[in-house]
Amino acid sequence: MLNDLNLSIRFKERPIVNTAIAKAHPYDFVSEDFPDIKSIENTHYCAALLAKIKNWKLQECQEFIRHQIKGLIEPIAWLNSLRMLLANQVDKDTDKFVTLNWLMKHALVVDELRDYELGQCKKERKFDFDQVSKELEKLNSFSEKMKYLIERKTEFLQYQPTEPKVSKPSFALQVDLEMEKIQKLEDLAQRTPVSSNFTNIKLRWNGQINVLADIFFQFMTIRVDGIPLIDCSIPSLTEFIIQSFEDKDGKPLSAETLKTILRPNRYDKRPKDGRIEISDLLEK
Repeated sequence: MLNDLNLSIRFKERPIVNTAIAKAHPYDFVSEDFPDIKSIENTHYCAALLAKIKNWKLQECQEFIRHQIKGLIEPIAWLNSLRMLLANQVDKDTDKFVTLNWLMKHALVVDELRDYELGQCKKERKFDFDQVSKELEKLNSFSEKMKYLIERKTEFLQYQPTEPKVSKPSFALQVDLEMEKIQKLEDLAQRTPVSSNFTNIKLRWNGQINVLADIFFQFMTIRVDGIPLIDCSIPSLTEFIIQSFEDKDGKPLSAETLKTILRPNRYDKRPKDGRIEISDLLEK
């Protein structure tokens, strides 16, 4: 087999376990697989690979490949060399069953190579700040955004991918700047004097609803220097009253009732008894 191997196919990394000093995994190459552990020839390594893969089932081959690339510096280079090594075996045997065996295992390596490259691509995209910004837009709360950014930065520092040489700041610095911006916006929101819940507070009106509406009607009709005390439309005033008051039972006021009372021509709906005269209060 050594003489048949294509010497242009080279494995830069040839991991083995010296069983004299360490326990081997079932899918490890061990010192006994090679004539000289101190200097493992590329041809010997290729022959050992083929010997293992030839008689294994596809699942065993897949487990072996995934185990081997775990400790490699350049897994893609190793997978490419294995792909070429198996492709080199396809046309060397006249037995169609043997040829089919190599074809299936070659296809397995191609799939593993593709999956690994896709995985690397996804991992790299996690450290693309434009992609991070898109993910941030999907998050609402301050804590969710900070948690996401901290996770991305921690993974980046642990993974330490090679970043392209561009004019933009590093990924870690961009994350720091974004976290600083979010923190400042959160601090600013916390310092806002008006509580966001303030607009939900309603005053309870324990009197007749027409008396309340009539008060506001008078503000719209009483003029000072030709200008009404309250200058707005009936729908706007109705909405203000609804958002500001509730009846004696804590229930919302009726918009239709208020609009009717506030119409200038509906004197019949205004209070006959208990009316609060705003003009009298102003004169005092």
